[in-house]
Amino acid sequence: MFKTPLTRRQRQGAATLLLAPALLLASCTASAHGTDLKNADGTVNVRYEGAANTVTLIELAAGLGYLDGIKLALKT
Repeated sequence: MFKTPLTRRQRQGAATLLLAPALLLASCTASAHGTDLKNADGTVNVRYEGAANTVTLIELAAGLGYLDGIKLALKT
């Protein structure tokens, strides 16, 4: 049972597959924790994409009162 070493190209491909999702998640969460996202009145605007004749989960949550301090805005 001899193992062949990975080639340079295989190591780079594996590193890319492992690091790309981590870097993507880190870039998304770092900007979401800033205080610059809040409005002057302390609320946060959330832009979402709606569709005709459907209710999205975020619209349902807002309608039921679960999103205090969050204002919804449709993407245009």
